[in-house]
Amino acid sequence: MASTKEIKNRIKSIKNTKKITKAMELVAASKMRRAVATTLASRSYAGYSWELLTSLSGKLDEVKNVFFESPKEGKTLIVLITSNGSLCGGYNAQAIKKAMQLIKSVDVGRLQNQTDMSKGTFDIISIGKKGDHAMRKIGQNIIVASKYFNTKCKPYFSSDFK
Repeated sequence: MASTKEIKNRIKSIKNTKKITKAMELVAASKMRRAVATTLASRSYAGYSWELLTSLSGKLDEVKNVFFESPKEGKTLIVLITSNGSLCGGYNAQAIKKAMQLIKSVDVGRLQNQTDMSKGTFDIISIGKKGDHAMRKIGQNIIVASKYFNTKCKPYFSSDFK
């Protein structure tokens, strides 16, 4: 049987754990409130953006732009946008997978079974660490530019813009 001193120590330990758990709960609730507020604040931005796009699309004729045509010859530029960190692994994985499929289809379509990626017919601009690391694994010479953005920056919406 445990002595009274051991029981008192165990009770004290449980109380300390309870305090730590309560503090962690308060921090999590605060972060959640901040995330909800940010999401709600972005709704007006999304509404204005949608309104702008629908307004413009109704006024434009069919536009033919070289950026929307499939290239016949020469190099293809792939802009791969991924995140710097985790917590959106599904998005990163799908973006990298689609880029890899595009790279393979471009090489097979143009060069008929060329397997050396460094001599391929494409260049890559990667935005974000995850995509940059994935593309560097397949070939060192294919990335022409890469940029990592500060993950601490927070987007904001100003109601002064009208």
